[in-house]
Amino acid sequence: MRYTITTDHGSITTSESYRHTLQVKTKQTKQITVNIHNPKIITYANFLAITGWLISLLLLIGNWVLSKLPTKKFVLK
Repeated sequence: MRYTITTDHGSITTSESYRHTLQVKTKQTKQITVNIHNPKIITYANFLAITGWLISLLLLIGNWVLSKLPTKKFVLK
């Protein structure tokens, strides 16, 4: 994860723990903004996973609909 921290004061001290929690040490401030950005590979992986689930769901529904259609039986003479 990448993050950007902005405050209304200029200097801040940050640290990240081994449990991936973020600690911000600053003087008294009115507003702290933390923007967290996923790396692009995670964004692409999430998109592919959701697309895969949707395709498999559509195939499952299509298979179910096709199984409910009446079938014609041909008799050879």
